[in-house]
Amino acid sequence: MVTYHVAVIGLGLIGRTYAHAMSSEPYVGCLTLYDVVPGLAEALKLELMISACARGKDLEVRTLSTLEELDQADLVLVCAGSPRKPHMDRKDLAAVNAKVISDIAESLVKTNQESHIVVVTNPVDAMAWLMKEVGNFPYAISSGTFLDGVRLRLWISQKLGVSPNEVSTLVVGEHGEKLVPVLSQTWVRGKKLFKFLSEKGIEVSIEEARKAVSSMARDVIAKLGGTSTGPVGCFREISKALLLDENREFTIGSFVEVDGVKCFANWVFSLGRKSIKPCALDLDEVEKKLFWEAVESIKQTYQQALSSI
Repeated sequence: MVTYHVAVIGLGLIGRTYAHAMSSEPYVGCLTLYDVVPGLAEALKLELMISACARGKDLEVRTLSTLEELDQADLVLVCAGSPRKPHMDRKDLAAVNAKVISDIAESLVKTNQESHIVVVTNPVDAMAWLMKEVGNFPYAISSGTFLDGVRLRLWISQKLGVSPNEVSTLVVGEHGEKLVPVLSQTWVRGKKLFKFLSEKGIEVSIEEARKAVSSMARDVIAKLGGTSTGPVGCFREISKALLLDENREFTIGSFVEVDGVKCFANWVFSLGRKSIKPCALDLDEVEKKLFWEAVESIKQTYQQALSSI
């Protein structure tokens, strides 16, 4: 079986959880770890090798003293930077994390130009845009609103008393306060959401859905100090689709043309080994209005980040 080289930059809660998750994947043969904290990468390397040994897996784990040493990784997950505190909006991190992302981009550009780079550092959409701007990486994306869509699917399933597997939904726009639940394209047990709701005598508004999704992260951060397992489950699926050329559809952040306007936003994309293709999606008038508000929000955050480096 062909195996791939995955690098993880930033070994905080998300980075460690992702590294452990990917170490269990049969298609990952090499993991490279990097963090600015001295000794952290070496300590995690030992943990991962012990875990792999217990499972009988041959896994190569490398560490870097500088990012310039990273060469031709198939996929790079970027989660370096300051995490969000319970009282903070993701935008509050723009100036703090912009320099971190800019430095990473400059370090990777010479030897990892063709790598898939998945940015998860918040504010993730602006940081991914900055990564593309600084490094001109053709395959750099924001992990975006796929996570929000999964959270929305779980919330709808719990509200309606059905299995999450019986719900199909998505979120576009911004991974942040301007996220856009696409309720017009949500299905429950094979029926459009609003038809299902009318039959059950239940009401769900787009604002209620937006607040429910946004509160999930805040609640977890307040109790656990940060999100990890939930987001990493989503990042794993994105990574798998990219590495194994699955051409599966995800809502992630990249450049897309909507109504004749090119913008950076979360939209539905088909993800494959060397392919990031936008897909057709119909939004209703309310969703479209909220989508363009999200586009403007991302643009403002990006400009704030750019001005701080």
